[in-house]
Amino acid sequence: MRMPWGTWTLLDKAKKFLSEGDVDGAIETLHESIESGADSIEALYLLGNCYGKRSVWDDAIRFYGYVVEMDPNHKDAQVNLSIAKLRKKEGYSYVECWEMKDWEVLDGEWRFDDEEAFLGKAGHAILKHALSDCTVDIQLEHVKGSKATLGVGVAGRIGTGGKKRFRNGTCDLEGYTFNFHLGNKSYNLYKLKDGNFYRIHRDWEKWPVSPHFKEGRNWVRIVKASDEVRIEINGKFLTRFKDDQLADGSPYLYVGGKDQSVRFRRMRISGKPMP
Repeated sequence: MRMPWGTWTLLDKAKKFLSEGDVDGAIETLHESIESGADSIEALYLLGNCYGKRSVWDDAIRFYGYVVEMDPNHKDAQVNLSIAKLRKKEGYSYVECWEMKDWEVLDGEWRFDDEEAFLGKAGHAILKHALSDCTVDIQLEHVKGSKATLGVGVAGRIGTGGKKRFRNGTCDLEGYTFNFHLGNKSYNLYKLKDGNFYRIHRDWEKWPVSPHFKEGRNWVRIVKASDEVRIEINGKFLTRFKDDQLADGSPYLYVGGKDQSVRFRRMRISGKPMP
């Protein structure tokens, strides 16, 4: 039985936000918890994790440092503190993705609305910033039309071969796509090459189904690190894969169907920009 909000501590509420993928809500609630005098090691550690997810390395380092000062044997905080320092040194940061000038529309209809959400209908859009390793955090919501396949991709790039669907029939999209269907809560992983789709897991001819998908808004988190990609839905681990051919490139979005419209909100994309 779910407890009413009134019986939850601020730390409980923060954990709930995190379980739903709402990092911003968790950060605000964790600060409230600490300001109320309940500066527990767990709250400080979770704040370090939250700022790490947001690539705010100075704050992540600061809160992990507090934890290590209070508990020198906290191994997770020690490890994450080292990672945060390394990420800061390597230049990982937020990438601008909140205006039309940051995206190239390959096909379909795309625009930003008054709520700073990116609306897509029946097509592809690719970020203009190429990254090495990256993290993509997006909240998405089906707006109207028949529910069809959606996709969030990484390591995207425009190639001159393939079916040449884009840029006036001169090129096509390459990359790695996490495809999913909110209607039946199924998903799959594809490698795009020369305009063709290749299943990363060849035995996934029938798309797996996950209970982590929700009827309304869903948080998608994709982390690309070296030759591995990890995917989470609503704060829950879903799947991962490795490919030694995984290259650098840009995140991209896909909305399938002829009339499906989807709102992409609270986009947070971080990584190391390529020179």
